Amino acid sequence: MVMPTASKPVNSASLPVPTLWMLGRAQSGKSSIIRALTGCDQVTIGNGYTPCTQATQIFDFPPGATPAMRFLDTRGFDDPNYDPHEDIEACNHQAHLIVVVMRVLDRAQARVIEILDKSLHKKPFRPVMHVLTCLHEGYPGHNHPDPYPFAGPPPWCCPEINLGEFNRLARLQIEAMGHRASRTVLVDITPAEFGMNPSDYGLESLRENLLDLLPATIRSGLPDWIAGPDPAMEAVIQRHAWIAAATGGVPIPGVDLVGVTAIQARMVSELGRLLEIEDRSEFFLRMMGPLMLSTIGRRTAASLIKLIPWVGSFVGALSGAAINGISTVALGKLFVWYSRASKRGSKPNMDEISAEYRRRFAEALRSWNGER
Repeated sequence: MVMPTASKPVNSASLPVPTLWMLGRAQSGKSSIIRALTGCDQVTIGNGYTPCTQATQIFDFPPGATPAMRFLDTRGFDDPNYDPHEDIEACNHQAHLIVVVMRVLDRAQARVIEILDKSLHKKPFRPVMHVLTCLHEGYPGHNHPDPYPFAGPPPWCCPEINLGEFNRLARLQIEAMGHRASRTVLVDITPAEFGMNPSDYGLESLRENLLDLLPATIRSGLPDWIAGPDPAMEAVIQRHAWIAAATGGVPIPGVDLVGVTAIQARMVSELGRLLEIEDRSEFFLRMMGPLMLSTIGRRTAASLIKLIPWVGSFVGALSGAAINGISTVALGKLFVWYSRASKRGSKPNMDEISAEYRRRFAEALRSWNGER
């Protein structure tokens, strides 16, 4: 397929940083939403804020000269002497989307809505995402409704849980927001020790609405780990990972070393077709050669273990299967990340590519071991 050439590639470094203004009372779940979107832990988020005004702070992720996302957090709502004028001016100048966060049972939202009204008076067409959090407080003693029923308007139903009172409480919050909200999203992002499953309930709905409400030019600057995976590409990666793992399970020394490289090359080629940059697949594989040597070294060790009679074949097959599957997933996701960055005009250097590969490998390893 011959791709048309653009007159001038878009340099991702020149795009505005997608900026979300997190508006809400203390303990409403703003930091939990940031953690879920970025994968950054609570401690890092707490230490990562820098002052913007007297009451507003900025969290850039990742921190540095060119962050992928920026979050503004306005504080001091519970102080009756707090004058939000300076903060509204600062946030209105920067924010592309206002995210109003409310606990589903917390009715004391008059101050939040007052500040939102003042900001919308300055820019009435700014998109507003209304996020209701801590859903489990509205149906105590139960796990989250499955499947997720909150994509449409209320009333919501669940065969296992009586959501009558929950519907009433959520409606009160939605009615209080009224026409101000472009969209209402329900999420429950709680630490694992709370025992709620999943711990990031509604995160996909949050992502989808975030992408839908952000202006297209701003949305194009989001990294793929915020935008979420493409189902077709995920299917290609997982299919080739299982084939590679099966190849690693063949108890014959050296067989997997030849087969897995060909499987990964086919996967990259197929992903290239989906991304409409098939002509870049071979270049990517050549560039990745030195980086993949470390993984090939681990595969070689697993293959040589098979030379040990009986035990060697069994242990080596397990090791080879895992390493082949994990490295295939990591390579596939790295190629998608690299290709999307290239299409936006960015050119990641080898240090950035190596760091991203290590991150993808660690993610695939956790997933392979059944960790979240």
